[in-house]
Amino acid sequence: MLFCKKLNRMGYHLAKFSYTLYLTHMIILKLMSHYGLPKSLTVTTSTFLMYIGEVVIALISAYIIYWMFERNTKKFKKLLLAYT
Repeated sequence: MLFCKKLNRMGYHLAKFSYTLYLTHMIILKLMSHYGLPKSLTVTTSTFLMYIGEVVIALISAYIIYWMFERNTKKFKKLLLAYT
């Protein structure tokens, strides 16, 4: 039961920035590709680790963008409603 609670908590935190991840992940992956991260036709240990690195970079980047903008949406909406 403790595992389920931890999994639920982790899912909750991932879900908070899922929309930002949806909007940004392709841009981030395209930028990495543009700046030299090669695509491979075969799966090896190094290419698998590069893939994991891409996923981690996309997640961290999306979370940073979420932290700067999306987490403040409720405050911003309240501010806008106060002036209408």
